[in-house]
Amino acid sequence: MSDNKQRYSDSSRNYIDNNVPSSTVDRRRYDSSKDREAKWNENWKKQPVDLNEIVNRFTPGAQERRKGVKYVFENA
Repeated sequence: MSDNKQRYSDSSRNYIDNNVPSSTVDRRRYDSSKDREAKWNENWKKQPVDLNEIVNRFTPGAQERRKGVKYVFENA
């Protein structure tokens, strides 16, 4: 399986670069995400998560697909 965090990070950066500057809705979403980051970032640093491990644990053999700016992992 590929590096899911890198794919997510790339998608996030693309969304920020191409959508946020021109859309009020996207600006609110972005600002909300930054508020969550400010609130929880210290906890996230203390308890890091390996996204590949989570995907493999809960959806082993999953087929990933892009849905908008997010990725969905599904299996039988």
